[in-house]
Amino acid sequence: MLTPAQHQQCAQDLYHAEMTQTVIPQLTKTYPQMLLADAYAIQRLWAKLHTDQGARIVGHKIGLTSRAMQMASNFN
Repeated sequence: MLTPAQHQQCAQDLYHAEMTQTVIPQLTKTYPQMLLADAYAIQRLWAKLHTDQGARIVGHKIGLTSRAMQMASNFN
């Protein structure tokens, strides 16, 4: 399990990469101890960074339903 500070750093890294269109390492490569709960915590923080800038949430994430995505994310 990651710390709240690591969650925040991951969310900020993802947001910055998105805004600058740069590639960052897969988070599970940087944090191999990451759990599914960490991924959802990071997602909530990442979404908040967007909504703080005026974005609206218009849908819901349904999770890692694809076996290929589960394997790629080490959440199998």
